[in-house]
Amino acid sequence: MFPANLNLSEAESMNISLTPALIKTEMDAVVRNDRLKDFALRDTVTVAVNRGNTNYLVFLNDYFPKWKIKFFENTNEGLEGIASGEADTLIISNYRYNNIARQCEKLNLTTVYSDVDLNYYFAVRRGNTQLYSIMTKATAIVPNSVIHAALTYYSTEDAKTGFIDVVRKNLVTVILGILVIVLLVIILLMRSIRAEKRVSDGEQKIKDLSTKVFVDALTHVRNKRGYDEYLRQHQERIKKGETLKLAIGVFDCDNLKKINDLYGHDKGNLYLKASCRLICESFQHSAVFRVGGDEFVVVFQGIDYENMDALMQMFNEKQTASCTDAQDEWDKISISYGFAVYDTQSDLSLNDLAKRADQRMYDNKQSKKSAQFR
Repeated sequence: MFPANLNLSEAESMNISLTPALIKTEMDAVVRNDRLKDFALRDTVTVAVNRGNTNYLVFLNDYFPKWKIKFFENTNEGLEGIASGEADTLIISNYRYNNIARQCEKLNLTTVYSDVDLNYYFAVRRGNTQLYSIMTKATAIVPNSVIHAALTYYSTEDAKTGFIDVVRKNLVTVILGILVIVLLVIILLMRSIRAEKRVSDGEQKIKDLSTKVFVDALTHVRNKRGYDEYLRQHQERIKKGETLKLAIGVFDCDNLKKINDLYGHDKGNLYLKASCRLICESFQHSAVFRVGGDEFVVVFQGIDYENMDALMQMFNEKQTASCTDAQDEWDKISISYGFAVYDTQSDLSLNDLAKRADQRMYDNKQSKKSAQFR
């Protein structure tokens, strides 16, 4: 699917993998000409939203959470609502403006940059590694200038009266475009086939792909790169003045080396999967990452943030139960952890928050070791 502008959490919940960003689009606010100068100074803003457009609602919640929402049946009614004063604005990609340019001119509307740039990705169903590989290579091969020209052309043609008219007026261009796309797909498929012939180990191929993106091949949670990108996105929101309630928990699997040494790495992998499963089941509404061989990170937000103490108690009880009930050593889970709550006064960045959580995890691990030798 293209274009996809989901964030990582949405994509994960929909069982979708996102390629690296293909291109970035500028998001513009459609406003009345006579309100252009004072739009940015308004204390309250009412934004027009097409009824049923859930992606748009998620976008507004991420970037403009304080704006009021006014629902309309379609974009044309939303524009008329702005002109009549029922709404103040409508947010649209600059690539899509040509679709509404004529009506904006008719209604005496114009656009202003919203200070938000949105990444466009290819979205691929998780598990389709060959297609994902092809689309990832496409994002690296195709120049931004070509993508920009294609999207601009596509948006301009959308504004015409009909598909048949477009084909008739641009028959040569359409045929050449189709040939270029077919040729590009053939080249990418040939490269993908050659690459697969060089990779004899299927598991290694999956690991290589997950390293390029955001998913850990063993546990299927997001990896270190996904964690870094997740923190970067939230740090950007903080820089823009948004107040976030979140905490970071660092979890370290205590007995991985022992299990690897005594029973083999395959049993060590089972231990890591069981540990990851316990973490995910305990914190179902939080983002979970595997950031190292035996280390996981949980970013608490929303419901999990509000109930963090109760969830940590439940997590400890499940740990204890696994050690009591499990028959095999690799099913007996012991995890050291530490977590820290974001403080706008003391944390200069989310990296500072992560360091505090990591230190508390280390202190917890040391106290466990000390208790063993008493």
